[in-house]
Amino acid sequence: MMLRHAGCTVEEICAITGHQRADVNGILDRHYLKNDGTLARAAREELRNALRKDIPTLAERTISL
Repeated sequence: MMLRHAGCTVEEICAITGHQRADVNGILDRHYLKNDGTLARAAREELRNALRKDIPTLAERTISL
């Protein structure tokens, strides 16, 4: 689905296509998400970025005495 590959959320796809959320999720599950390396890489990057935000740097962890 070109919209998903373009980065659209399920809600955005529903708004554009007029499908219900359950229908869009079903279509994505059946036909597009099983072997989609693009989405897997994007998810990995999102997780990596989230972890970087939450992990304090060494300078932030250092306590002044």
